[in-house]
Amino acid sequence: METPEDDVVDGAIGDVQRMTDELLARARRRHPGVEFSIAIDQALSLLLPKTADRLYRTINGRLGYYAGHVYDECLVQEMDHSAEAADVITLVPVDTDDPPCWQGDLRTGRITPL
Repeated sequence: METPEDDVVDGAIGDVQRMTDELLARARRRHPGVEFSIAIDQALSLLLPKTADRLYRTINGRLGYYAGHVYDECLVQEMDHSAEAADVITLVPVDTDDPPCWQGDLRTGRITPL
């Protein structure tokens, strides 16, 4: 069982890639097989390495792809956040409402399932 201290990621304050990696690891561990997209402030997205520019998927028996910024098999959705939300990274489940979204706050290093 996790304690509140377990929700704070060491070394993640201000580190976009470290926070994103930890968010993905926790979400995938708790919800295997669920695909997530990454919602992140447009300025912060520049700090997240691009691992591909296409995300291939088979939908209704046809191979296609999403084009854009891809990091660790997730499509990155750059957004214009308000100043209060600019330092928050959100994982959003794709094609399902069952698993929660996950948020990581770069100001505190805290991860929260929503």
